[in-house]
Amino acid sequence: MGHTFTVVGLSFFPIMDYIPDSNRPGTTITLTDCLDKRILVAISSALNFKYITRESSDGEWGLDQDGNWTGIVGDLQHNRADFSLLLGLVYSRAQVMDFSSIYINDRWVIISLKLQPLTQYLSLVKPFTGVLWIAVFISVVVMGFTLWLFARIWTLISGDRGISITTSLLYTCEILLASPDLILPVNFTTRVMGYIQPWLEEGLYSLMPSSASDDIVLQMMAVCLGIFSVIVTSAYKSSLIAHLTVRVYPPPINNFQDLVNSERVTWGSEPLYGTEVLFFNSSLDPVTREFYSKLEFDNLDYHMGKVMKGHHAFFSSKTYMRHVIASQYTSSLGYTPLHFSQTQYPTSAGSVWGVRRGAIFTEALTRMRTRLSEMGLFDYWMNDVISTKARQIRKDIKEKEGHLKLDAAGFSGEDSRTEEVLSLNHLQGCFYILFIGYVVALLILTLENCIGYLNKN
Repeated sequence: MGHTFTVVGLSFFPIMDYIPDSNRPGTTITLTDCLDKRILVAISSALNFKYITRESSDGEWGLDQDGNWTGIVGDLQHNRADFSLLLGLVYSRAQVMDFSSIYINDRWVIISLKLQPLTQYLSLVKPFTGVLWIAVFISVVVMGFTLWLFARIWTLISGDRGISITTSLLYTCEILLASPDLILPVNFTTRVMGYIQPWLEEGLYSLMPSSASDDIVLQMMAVCLGIFSVIVTSAYKSSLIAHLTVRVYPPPINNFQDLVNSERVTWGSEPLYGTEVLFFNSSLDPVTREFYSKLEFDNLDYHMGKVMKGHHAFFSSKTYMRHVIASQYTSSLGYTPLHFSQTQYPTSAGSVWGVRRGAIFTEALTRMRTRLSEMGLFDYWMNDVISTKARQIRKDIKEKEGHLKLDAAGFSGEDSRTEEVLSLNHLQGCFYILFIGYVVALLILTLENCIGYLNKN
């Protein structure tokens, strides 16, 4: 019927945003584009009422002071306003006011820098576990010793020239590496060893010389060694390719426990008010209380600057940070180097519009808001408000500073989890082995020359 309501609220973009008309406490405000404005315009048109919007009388959301609440809740409690816009719902507040249905179920998250992949200098040993490497080493030693033993027995029987145990071990390693010596040993047993693996790899076992099958023991030994070598080398090659082409990342920061257990990471947030203070002060969880005790309070730019440098995390509202990251920390390709924690913390039961006790229009407000929600307009309006504001902010920042904060931080704007191209970083372990081998060989050569020189004199 054209009644004029007094509506109170505080800014929390993208849900609620405005321009104050003056600097006085409780001043009237002019709503800018935000979710609550779109909802209020739609409902006022459908229910035929007018409204005057203003800030809370003391600029606070609402805390209990011996039964008399401050901020928005106090204005509703003492009938200084008819209803409010965005307000977190907690049990204690519900005792002094009515409220409409929950329309935003905002959560608080931990923002951190996406972790960089682990270094690749151990890529050559990563394909196998430590136990498997030990098993392969023992197997090579046993096979080499067994080869030497059979060769020794055959030497006693046939009178052929034998091989040393060192040569036997090295030749076994050559077979395992799928690179047997082109000049095969004279001894029959070791010759079979050199023949068998290439045939197994190429599926040509049927072409093995008949002489190799004259002795069942030698044939079984050659077959077992060949099969073992093919399986081990194939497994290593496939696993090595996987480790080189798929990056391995350390575990990300996903909850309070990860931060508390970390020795290098610090964390902070903007100053907390209302439901967030109630959430931490009333928590009985020791991890949550330890997190809160080490929480560093400062402004957004300070914390995000530290986050972009690494080893720092920022605790804030997911809805609010969606807007901040979209407008300042996202490239033109839609890539952001920031990570949202998987664990999301509900500091309140949800967001509502508060209503003074006994108001007869509460049901009508709830009914209209429910209809808008069922139509999917809340999600649509929220995404549209964020994207529209983000485009405008990005444009203003580029015109004023020439670059976004993401560009200034030195990020290329490309996701590090795209298709992998091998580089020196992946094969650095090979070069380390090469250089270490050169150094060791040089030291041994120097030592040999020194010993030879001393013996000569």
